[in-house]
Amino acid sequence: MNIVKTFKLLGGAAASFALFGCASTITNLSPEKFPQNPSGIYTLSMRAHINDGGVVKGSVKPFIVIDEQILPMREISSRPSDRMYEFDYTMPKGRKDAKYYYVLEYKADTGAGGIVTRSFQSDNVYNLKVADRYIMNMQFDRGHIGAVVPVVGRGFNSQDKIKFGPVYAAVESVSRDTISFVVPPLPSGKTYDVELESASGKTWIGAFRIDRSEIEISPAKIDINTGDVVNVIFNIGFKAGEKGFYIDVKTNIPSAITMGEVFVKPGQDSAVVPLKGASDATGKLYINAKGFSEKVVPVRISPAQVKAEPVDASTVKQAKDQVNEVEISEGK
Repeated sequence: MNIVKTFKLLGGAAASFALFGCASTITNLSPEKFPQNPSGIYTLSMRAHINDGGVVKGSVKPFIVIDEQILPMREISSRPSDRMYEFDYTMPKGRKDAKYYYVLEYKADTGAGGIVTRSFQSDNVYNLKVADRYIMNMQFDRGHIGAVVPVVGRGFNSQDKIKFGPVYAAVESVSRDTISFVVPPLPSGKTYDVELESASGKTWIGAFRIDRSEIEISPAKIDINTGDVVNVIFNIGFKAGEKGFYIDVKTNIPSAITMGEVFVKPGQDSAVVPLKGASDATGKLYINAKGFSEKVVPVRISPAQVKAEPVDASTVKQAKDQVNEVEISEGK
């Protein structure tokens, strides 16, 4: 169906409209896609510019042509010179789109020719589309690694993925109206594009900046003797993804300590690694990981101290008795 031809064939006032004033324009102010709403009502709006000095005050009549109907629009500005109009359209059940265009009628005083009726219409036929799947926004656009970021919209499902820069972010939870993802371990101080990937394609969500965060280390200072072992706890503040999370630990006294690799297992937020003092020295641990500020932990390994073994009282008495027996046998 050609909706423009439909308008010209309809009866009544529309049949008398005469196109006039090629410099007069209508600007569509409506978006092409509307988020689906429960009432099924969508507001279409436009602005008209009439290039005609003879317009009779109060004679301007705006119309929208939609679903083979010519329907009047209402003014939405308190200043008539703005000529902005709107119409609330109710989408029929089972449909998700509708074609429409605008027509403006007015009376013009031509002087000697008297008052005549003139009209013009929008240059294009527009298509109103209702989207049952859309994205509104991220709840915030910056944060540290491990932060949970909700994305509000409609039509999400369990098959949706979140692409965060060069990697996929873990999806924390998903409902029809919200999908929440975890900021992945990437270098901080940078801004990354975030996209929703689904069977229907990719949709850009927004840009997210990763801020630096701190790894919690316990103990904050290591002071042990040679041969002693202390458990060092590394807490990253979020649950590691399916590939786990590596933490790089270096020291300036490598010969003085023995320590294994630091790896936070998938689903865990911390790792416990034994550190053994191999020889006496004073130095530091330098701890780094993607998205985290460097952490420096002071280390002191002291020489092992020989401790006197406690002597049991019965042992002392037994020794004394033996000494006494010797003295008696020797006649002392």
